[in-house]
Amino acid sequence: MEMQQTIEKHWNGSADNYGNIIRRELDSFRRKAWAKKITENAPDKPNLSVLDIGTGPGFFPIVLGELGHHVTAIDCTDNMLEKAKHLAQEEGVAANFLKMDSHQLSFDDNTFDLLINRNVTWTLYDPEQAYKEWYRVLKPGGRLLIFDANWLLGYYQEDIKKQNEENEKLFHEKYGSPWETGGHGDESHILSLPMGKVDRPEWDKHYLEQIGFHVTYEKNIVDELWGEDEKLIYGATPMFMIVAEKPSSSSDSLLDNIQKYWNMRSETYSRQNREELLTEQAKWMDKIQPRLPQASNLRILDIGCGPGFFSIMMAQHGYEVTGIDYSDQMLMHARKNAQDTIPEIANNIIFRQMDAQNLEFEDNSFDVILSRNLTWDLEHPVKAYQEWLRVLRPGGKILNFDGNHYLHCFREDYSDYQKINRQLHQQEYLKNVDMSAINRLAMELPLSRLQRPQWDVVTLLELGVRGVEVEAQEWIASAQEKEKKCIASFLLCITK
Repeated sequence: MEMQQTIEKHWNGSADNYGNIIRRELDSFRRKAWAKKITENAPDKPNLSVLDIGTGPGFFPIVLGELGHHVTAIDCTDNMLEKAKHLAQEEGVAANFLKMDSHQLSFDDNTFDLLINRNVTWTLYDPEQAYKEWYRVLKPGGRLLIFDANWLLGYYQEDIKKQNEENEKLFHEKYGSPWETGGHGDESHILSLPMGKVDRPEWDKHYLEQIGFHVTYEKNIVDELWGEDEKLIYGATPMFMIVAEKPSSSSDSLLDNIQKYWNMRSETYSRQNREELLTEQAKWMDKIQPRLPQASNLRILDIGCGPGFFSIMMAQHGYEVTGIDYSDQMLMHARKNAQDTIPEIANNIIFRQMDAQNLEFEDNSFDVILSRNLTWDLEHPVKAYQEWLRVLRPGGKILNFDGNHYLHCFREDYSDYQKINRQLHQQEYLKNVDMSAINRLAMELPLSRLQRPQWDVVTLLELGVRGVEVEAQEWIASAQEKEKKCIASFLLCITK
C-alpha cells in the first residue's frame, strides 16, 4: 500500500496541469479522432456500459458520453476526480466518478461491456493483479482497450534517452516550452514500476492471453491520434493500442458457426473453383511457381483448401499435395473435383478435415504452404501463423493470398471496397447467396478491423521469419479531401 500512496501523491500534484492538457485536447481534432478510434475497436452495439480506468481529468467520459455510452470513471486521486467532474459538467456530459484503486475494483463480476484506459498501465505497481481484476469485471464478449507507450524506456536505453533529449530540444526550438505535467515532487518511485522494464505491448499480449483474453495490438497509432507537436516530443516512444476481448459464452462455437457458413457456401464456391481450374490456372501458376523453393518433389500444404483449387492445380504440376479445410462439405467437393479433373492422380492428393489454427502435423513437415482468402476468417490468426511456421521446413515458403475484406466496415477510406471487390471478383456465384451470417461473424474476427498486410508483416517478423515479400493490389481512395492508396488484396511471400 505504500507504493499506492506514493502514486496517489504523485498524480494529485499533477491534476491542474493535466486538466489544462485535456482541455486543449477537447478543443482540437483529437476529440473526434479518439471517438473514431474507440468506436472502431469497441463492441459493436449502442449504449455500452463503460469503465474508464484511471480517468485523470476525464477525457474519455466526455468523448464516450457524447456517443451515448454509460460511463463509470475511476481514479485513485481526489484532485483528478474533481477536475474530471468539473470538465464533464462544462461539457454537459453525465458520468459516474468514483475514487478507486485500479488493482482492486469494487464492482461485481461481468459488469462492463468496455474497459478503457490511456497512459495508465505503465503506472501500475502490480499489472498482473490489475489485469485479472479487469478481466473479472468485463462481460463475456466485452473488450479492454489499452492505450499506452513505453514511457520509461529512456531510463533504461541510452539510444531512447538521447532521442528524447534531441526531440525535446527540437520541440523547444519549434514550439517553445513543452507542456507542464509536473508539480508532484520526487519521482524516484518511477524506477520501481514493473512496466518500465518489459517489452510492450508484447508482454501485455502474452499475459492477457494467459488469463483468457483474445488479444490483438497495433504498435504505433500516433498518425491517427497525435498532433505534430506530440509526434516530435514523444516520437521515440510512440503510443500503442491493445484490444483484448473476453471470450463470450458462445465463443467456443465461433469456429463451428464459420464452418456452417462455408458448408452452406460449398456448392457455389465449388462451381466457381471448377471454372477457375479451366480458365485461371496459368495466371495463378505465374504468381506461385517463381516463388517456390528451387527443389523437386516439394511437399505442399494447402490450408483452407476449400473445393480444392490450389490442391488440384499443384498436383497437376507434379507436386505432393495435402489439402486441409475445417468444412466437411468443402472437402467433399474437393475430392469430387479432383476425381473429375485429374482422375489418374486424384488419389495422390491427401484431403483432411483440420483447423488451420491447430495443425496435426509434425514440425518441419512441408516445403510450401499455400492459402487463399483464409486468414481474415480466423479467430486466432497469430496462433495460426505460429502453427504454419512450425510445420514449415527451414527455408520453406508460405504464399498467403488475402485481402482487407471487411475493413470498409471500420474505416471511411475503405468505403469503396465493396465496389472495387465487385470489379475484381466473379459476382455471379454470389447471386442469391445469403451473406448475412458471415457478415455478422466477420465483426467478431480480429483481422476484419486491422489494416493489412501491414499487420501481417509486423506479426510475422516478430515471429522470427527470415523475410516477407508483399505484392498488393491498390486503388486510390479519396478521404477527407486527400487521396490515399488503399489495399484491396495482397500476396504475402514468407520465408522461414
